[in-house]
Amino acid sequence: MIFPVPWHRFVAGLAAVKVALALVLAGAAVASVEAGLDPRRWLMSALAFAFSASAASLLLGAQRDRRAALLGVVLLLFATPFADRLFDPYRAASGTVFDLLRAFFLYVRIDVLAPYFLWSFVGEFPRVASFGAIRTVTRTATSLSLGVGLALLVGNLSLALPDDAVVPAIRLLGRDSPSQLYWITVFGLSLSALAMLVFRARSAAGVERRRAELLVFGLVVTAAPPLLWVVLSATWPGFQRAVPFSTARWVLYPAILLAPAWTAYTVLVHQALDVRLVVRRAVRYAFERQIVVALSAVPFLALLYLLWEGRDQRVATLLFSADGIVMAAFAAIGLMALRFRRPVLDNIDRRFFREQYDARLILGQLVDECRRAANRRDLAGILRREIDRALHVESVHLMLLDSTQRLLVSVDDLLRPLPEDATLLRFAQAAQHPLDTLPDSSNPLVAQLPLEEQTWLADNGARLIVSLTDAERRLSGLLLLGDKKSELPYSHEDRALLSTVGAAAALSLAYVSADPSPASSPRSQLDQLDDADTAAAECLSCGFLQKVTRSTCARCGGVTAPSAVPLVVAGKFRLIERVGRGAMGVVYRGLDVDLDRPSAIKTLPRIGPDEAWLLRREARTLASVSHPNLALIYGVESWRGTPMLILEFLAGGTLLDRLRSGPMPVPDVLALGIALADAAAAMHRAGILHRDIKPSNIAFTADGTPKLLDFGIARLLSSAHRHEPTDAESRAAARAAATVSDGRTTCSSEGRLVGTPLYMSPEAVDGLRPEPGFDAWGICVVLYEAIAGVSPFEDVSVPAILSRISRCDAPSLQQHVQGAPQPLVEFFSDAFSPNRHVRSADGRDLGHRLRALSDSLSARRRS
Repeated sequence: MIFPVPWHRFVAGLAAVKVALALVLAGAAVASVEAGLDPRRWLMSALAFAFSASAASLLLGAQRDRRAALLGVVLLLFATPFADRLFDPYRAASGTVFDLLRAFFLYVRIDVLAPYFLWSFVGEFPRVASFGAIRTVTRTATSLSLGVGLALLVGNLSLALPDDAVVPAIRLLGRDSPSQLYWITVFGLSLSALAMLVFRARSAAGVERRRAELLVFGLVVTAAPPLLWVVLSATWPGFQRAVPFSTARWVLYPAILLAPAWTAYTVLVHQALDVRLVVRRAVRYAFERQIVVALSAVPFLALLYLLWEGRDQRVATLLFSADGIVMAAFAAIGLMALRFRRPVLDNIDRRFFREQYDARLILGQLVDECRRAANRRDLAGILRREIDRALHVESVHLMLLDSTQRLLVSVDDLLRPLPEDATLLRFAQAAQHPLDTLPDSSNPLVAQLPLEEQTWLADNGARLIVSLTDAERRLSGLLLLGDKKSELPYSHEDRALLSTVGAAAALSLAYVSADPSPASSPRSQLDQLDDADTAAAECLSCGFLQKVTRSTCARCGGVTAPSAVPLVVAGKFRLIERVGRGAMGVVYRGLDVDLDRPSAIKTLPRIGPDEAWLLRREARTLASVSHPNLALIYGVESWRGTPMLILEFLAGGTLLDRLRSGPMPVPDVLALGIALADAAAAMHRAGILHRDIKPSNIAFTADGTPKLLDFGIARLLSSAHRHEPTDAESRAAARAAATVSDGRTTCSSEGRLVGTPLYMSPEAVDGLRPEPGFDAWGICVVLYEAIAGVSPFEDVSVPAILSRISRCDAPSLQQHVQGAPQPLVEFFSDAFSPNRHVRSADGRDLGHRLRALSDSLSARRRS
């Protein structure tokens, strides 16, 4: 189990002991006929068991995701009030053991810490960047919950002392105090945490948002009603008369009972959190069916409970009482549940077994089509199409052994070949089932691969390997599958299907002919493989890329040198020329040969194979952020451990190019600023910061539309290094900015983006955690420079630049632009104010201010 701090483990252990003891005592009480027939005791036992079982599934599986551990502790702590109720029959028991148990159950109320753990969970779930007020509120509420929880714990412990030994005010914090302060505080803090959880879930993107919304929806629907009822009952005297517990319990108890079940379902089945506990599809199927059966039985169980409570009343009196109306309602609901239970179960059967039916259908079609394949390239196309139709994967590559070259080569994709004696091929041949290639996989074989082969897998995006072997178990090739587009893992049925597909493909290889002769193709496949496997030659003068066989540039005749990239990446991106270079990497103009679409390929700092998977997933999140003024992100590829971000190519050049010819007209600059502010607002809504806005990162399409480049690079690099920088790391990175020699060069520290000195905010210079105001400041510096023709913080050295920024020592615009309109001068005065609260807080705020400024200047010109 992963816990952020050691004492969390102690709290979890204490809660587990309390629940376990309570369930044991409840089991012993069943021996008593009277206690055994008490429905309330069975209900408390069911609630304590449901919460603790769900908590155990999270705590035992939380090997990599501490959020799962935090949520598990929350569920375990919420199980303890029900455990306390199970001790009631033993309150009057005598003896030393019972005296200790009585003190433990009555006075050690550790459920008061549940709001703290819930707020700690909210601070980390879902994984989105939180800025400014949200971060402050979350941290403050977490600290407040801890302090209040400890105070309530002391208040409960004080109840064990004599009255004259405790200050009366402390006793007001006790659980049984008439002031109800205990319940108001605990449940009120928990309700506020759920509200913040809903707000944060809306900030997530892509699959993370869908999973977060699923978990949050269940928590709110099941936990909010009981929390809200308790808070309203304790603070509003008339509420309990209007909605008495005798009526509300029919909604509250089912909701409470569903809370742990829904949490376990969304985490284990839909993987809302990262737990190592593997739930096979058969278990998931049984789990969903049993939930439906249990829900359909709830109305009848409630009916039996009412009959038990009214067993001393006459039948006529009971039927015409308020309980009789409730009984009739439960009877009707139960009959309806029985009526619709079968269709719901049938729907579950169809949903779970449709894939198996589709698998048989696809396999039959696959075998039939494989027989009609003319050559291996046709076979590869059939496999790719049918596997994608069944499982919806990102990529499917067929690799075959070439005995003449002693290499494993791709049939129709330009992937780097693998030597015939590679360790991966030996492992794949020995594997009985598809081989999982994630670096953190439980398969120990993957960790034994040489680093070069792990990098090869990461470069090709291989998530699963299916061996193609003949009847004598000789390896003839591999199927490399990427991640599912849904990002869900491959199930047991998926792997069984792929094993059968691999066997059918291996059998078909014996009957299909080889691919067309290389001589009959415009280029030989060997040449194409060489383009993907070998670093290109790069012209030092014009940046043109070509084969290493030429010593001079074919375009300008200049000298060439070995490049850090090949001519072809991922079999579909042809790199043409270098168009830019920065601190984070080099930008090349390329062509997506499949789509005949120009692209920009940006190299990023080299990373390891395990980080490459994180980078790919983070790039998918960034790609989901769309705005007309954000450059499109097509994806991320990798070559020999060097990540490459595939971006929209902008033919209109950069703002830096335009500013070389002088300042721009004020209306054009304001229009540019509004576009950039809107783009930044879209990023900030998605929880993404740019942190390096400058003229060279602002480009234009052929028709002049401005677009912000390189957004999310800081997040990509932080993701690759597995965590956001701490405050100390941020300060160290800010100090590193002073070591660069050029104020217009992006600086970094340990692979993390810091910024470009001339465009950094005072808070960035001081090493504070990044916030949206950093981007708003950078946009304002760019706009000032576009109007004045010079940066407001230009100076002789980087330390002098940073010193001026830290003091907010920006000259008035009038010093550079004679006759500048006063509203424009005041705008930049506010934009660079020493008081950060006067400046724009984020892209949305900046956009509002720029629109108001533009309207004001337009009105002045008209008048």
